[in-house]
Amino acid sequence: MKPRTLFAAVPRVLVVEDDPHALGYIGEIFRMWGWTVDAVMTGRQALDRVDDNCPDLIVSDLVLPGMSGLELMKALREQRSDCVIFFVLVTGYGTVSRAVSAIDAGADEVLLKPFTDEDVRVLLERNGFPVDVRGKEAGDGRAAARGDRAGGGT
Repeated sequence: MKPRTLFAAVPRVLVVEDDPHALGYIGEIFRMWGWTVDAVMTGRQALDRVDDNCPDLIVSDLVLPGMSGLELMKALREQRSDCVIFFVLVTGYGTVSRAVSAIDAGADEVLLKPFTDEDVRVLLERNGFPVDVRGKEAGDGRAAARGDRAGGGT
């Protein structure tokens, strides 16, 4: 699925990650580019958030408590067929076969841990998303890229 070609002045991402460090890191990447970031730690919380408002993009860990990222993606696509949501699954257990399986199951992209803000930027540009929207009614985006990497095993 290709992302929408029209975005609000400030695109919105929903980050779903049960590791607080990775959740903060991913959110920081998008905030420094001026995106609106919604962050939750479970699939259930993500379903509730999307009930309220459709994000432009969801970045979800594959392995989550209670509901996997794949299960979340499928549930959202069934329950919110009115939303065009670009879905990126993140995994620390990256293999080519797992990435292919995620794409075959409906993920638009797979992002392998560890990754950098540059990896995210390339993924966004490759899929037609605006990257840096600061100055377009966004905050000042002063969150500096620390050179961290989102790592971990999920």
